[in-house]
Amino acid sequence: MANTPLFDGAGRRIGFTEDRTNGNIVAYSAEGKPLGYYDASARYTFEWNGRRVGSGNQVGRLFR
Repeated sequence: MANTPLFDGAGRRIGFTEDRTNGNIVAYSAEGKPLGYYDASARYTFEWNGRRVGSGNQVGRLFR
């Protein structure tokens, strides 16, 4: 599993994503709190509470 840090325009770390071996991607805040995930088999992105964000990989929208 690979972690990819994400930074804002000022260079501050706003979170990171974790790529799973099954193709899913999990988004975490800078504090390590899970924000949501992309389900590769369903091809949808979900918030952590289960609300569907949209079709395809839209993990970047979870970092608000």
